[in-house]
Amino acid sequence: MIPSDERISHAMHALEQPANDVPDLFERVAKGARRRRRMKTGAAVAGTAIVVAGIAAVPALTGGTHTTHQTSPLTQPSNNQAGNGIDPGFTGVSPQPSQVAPTTPAANPVVTPAPTPLPTDAKGCPTVASIAPGTDAEAQARAAALAAAPKRYGADAATATVTKVYPAATKQGFGIVADAICGTALGDNSYVVELSLGKSGNSASMGSGQLFLANFPGGWQVWFQYH
Repeated sequence: MIPSDERISHAMHALEQPANDVPDLFERVAKGARRRRRMKTGAAVAGTAIVVAGIAAVPALTGGTHTTHQTSPLTQPSNNQAGNGIDPGFTGVSPQPSQVAPTTPAANPVVTPAPTPLPTDAKGCPTVASIAPGTDAEAQARAAALAAAPKRYGADAATATVTKVYPAATKQGFGIVADAICGTALGDNSYVVELSLGKSGNSASMGSGQLFLANFPGGWQVWFQYH
């Protein structure tokens, strides 16, 4: 069947109508592409601005300084910690001994025991033989006389002082009577010690005392009290 001219004309008109719309279609596609590019560009610019602002804010937040993290030497393994048996806390310096001198305990004071009373005969003379006085006789006689004074003259005689010390053999002072009391042997080995006892002395001559001493096997002792 052959179409009529009217149908052919109508068909041609239908074909020409879309052709007229092609430029408009291309224009809409181009506008959409441009709009998408502008959106992408704006997003990129906005993202870049945010990154730049963040970088600029970092110094302000950290005080403008960069903190350098250093590893503590205590956390770093050393050759000494590799199993060689060395204490990691060892500083390389051996401990030194204390310079403080050891304390020496105080020595106990030497206490001289009281001499054993001399045995005497009926006249009161010692029955034990005396010993030669020796080179330090004067000091020994002085010390023995002061030690015996409180017992001989009372407690107040603890403050007695020695006024004279001399050998009885010289026959000076009270020494002249030494031989007559108990014989020459004891008299020649004796020393006379004169004491000042103060007003409280109990001697016949108030305030003074005279003791005769000699060296015996037990030490220096008083063998006669004159006053």
